[in-house]
Amino acid sequence: MNKADLSSKLFIQIITLTTLVLLTASSSLAARISFNPNRIGVAVTAGQAKEIVLSTTLSETVRPTAFANLSIVPAGGNINRAWVVGSAPITLDSRTPTAEATVKIDVPVGAQSGTYTAILSPAISRTSERTMTDQVSLYVEVLPDVGCSQPPSITVTSSNPTTIKPGNNKNASLSFSGSVSSLDGCTTGRTWYQLADEYGEQDASGTLELDAFGNFEVSIPIVASRKGADRDGRTLAISFGAENEAGITIGDQQVVTVSHDNRKK
Repeated sequence: MNKADLSSKLFIQIITLTTLVLLTASSSLAARISFNPNRIGVAVTAGQAKEIVLSTTLSETVRPTAFANLSIVPAGGNINRAWVVGSAPITLDSRTPTAEATVKIDVPVGAQSGTYTAILSPAISRTSERTMTDQVSLYVEVLPDVGCSQPPSITVTSSNPTTIKPGNNKNASLSFSGSVSSLDGCTTGRTWYQLADEYGEQDASGTLELDAFGNFEVSIPIVASRKGADRDGRTLAISFGAENEAGITIGDQQVVTVSHDNRKK
């Protein structure tokens, strides 16, 4: 082999090696979508739902304007995919590389208890560059629905005296506070009060508005009066009720009397 042929062969080898190096480098240049946490275990009672929040990050980008539009969807496992509600679409880019994505596990009533697995993966709708994606391993423990076995409990506190004086048809109000609670497995439904007037003139009812902890406050307007011949006064009875899947509770009746005697003592 002469010197010219040797130089030509060496040049071809250099070009080939350079091409391989460039191809290898190019194959390693890929953005990555990762999750935190990437392994999750949750327990869900049949008939209920639970949300899972994933911190989703775009990293190792090549372009300064890199971005990815995606949502998180079930991609495997033995769980019924209808139980996994994928996340709403999110956008990650170089300026905002991390965002939260929420996936909901919605287990239907009557689902078989046991352990189920799921693989969550990003479904990319659009991206500016080649992107590698991680996955999330999800373990769902489905608990049996024990149902609701007991009606709600009600406690009431009155800030009113048990006897009030008549005020020549003067407007007044009766104030009460309290709480309504149901056992685990129960959902409190309707809550209400009912005013029963001895004369039947001020009978009334209304809804008890509960806060996040089941507490309520209510003020019931009345007219503080009684008939002149009513020697034992006018009786107003206020009862409180609540309902859940197991039934209705009527409890903690409060009684206020508009007295006959209006004299100062």
